[in-house]
Amino acid sequence: MATIIDELFGGEPDQWIDALPTYQSEHLRNLKVQGRSLEDIADIWLRGSIQDTRFFGTSGSGGNKNKFFEHLRDEVVQFICSGKKYQKERAELFGKEGLSHTFVISAISVYIAPHVSAAPALIAPAIALIFAIIGKISINAWCRGKVSM
Repeated sequence: MATIIDELFGGEPDQWIDALPTYQSEHLRNLKVQGRSLEDIADIWLRGSIQDTRFFGTSGSGGNKNKFFEHLRDEVVQFICSGKKYQKERAELFGKEGLSHTFVISAISVYIAPHVSAAPALIAPAIALIFAIIGKISINAWCRGKVSM
């Protein structure tokens, strides 16, 4: 299982952005060209996309929109870094052969969406950006840093 994960995150970080539909990837690339960090771009995407939804971990329309990205990132940590919450789903996903970046983004978006009360299509670009961040360092270093939160 670790070999598949290492292969997925061992390539160019931009492969995760490239795996998204064009209408999403172009917008993210434009923000990147403006000098925004990948984390900032994910936060911008989510804040622009969740105007009228109940924010995960906040209350109603007066909630802190910036918290949504933090909570989404925490869910990804639990999924990728061996959290018990997603143990079955992780084993199912990473037990498959020939995984593509697009498939992994889609599958994890579907698994996580109900836990953050958002549609998979809305969170997929942010998940792709989180994966691009992981690809810049390494899966082990990222998990060590995030699990200690």
